[in-house]
Amino acid sequence: MCFSPQISLFTALVEFGSAAFIFLRFKKTIIIKYLSLIVFLLGLYQFSEYMLCTTNDIQLWGTIGFITYTVLPPLCLIFILKYTKINLKKTFLLYLPAIIFSLIAIFTKNFIITGSCSTIFVTIQNIFVLSNNHQFLTLIYWLYYFSYIMTGCLFIVRAIKSKKNNNKKRIYYIILSAIVLSLLPALILIIILPSLKIMFPSIYCQFALLFTIMALLCVHLDNKLQKEKL
Repeated sequence: MCFSPQISLFTALVEFGSAAFIFLRFKKTIIIKYLSLIVFLLGLYQFSEYMLCTTNDIQLWGTIGFITYTVLPPLCLIFILKYTKINLKKTFLLYLPAIIFSLIAIFTKNFIITGSCSTIFVTIQNIFVLSNNHQFLTLIYWLYYFSYIMTGCLFIVRAIKSKKNNNKKRIYYIILSAIVLSLLPALILIIILPSLKIMFPSIYCQFALLFTIMALLCVHLDNKLQKEKL
């Protein structure tokens, strides 16, 4: 669920532009490569919401949106592992749950249960998210999502305690804040409020923009760190 298609498109354009700026403007460090990709995917999610409404192809664009936000947890976790220099063998295996969920989405007929657009809301339900008929699948999906997020947060907290460089610490704090403020509240609302049958305007779009702003702050501090090394 997101705000109106026009706001989704505006958010997507801001995030696409920010991703391009980050990737093209700065030296290709780990933080530049990963944050530009994450911001781009956030933009793609918003764009899928816009296209769902303007093309009426609910299955295609609803599935693309689902896959987009499903790959974000392992992508963010692997970024954190590499940036904090935690050596974990075969990190690509962390993508396995996201790949499985994505394949289910692609090959399940009528994966998108419902999708509708109105003046204010864009609402999408699939068998994993906002579904009352597939509660077991929903539980598995959210366990995957939250476990990756929480693991990433724990690694960042550990890194904060071990670092002395102030700019490096600031980057860690911003990354931690971006994860907590841009993902967890939106996910909690998506899980809890539908079970209470309360209609609410999703604020995920604004959370995504907040992540983009924090990503730009991280890039600025990372650029200062690179200059310190020269």
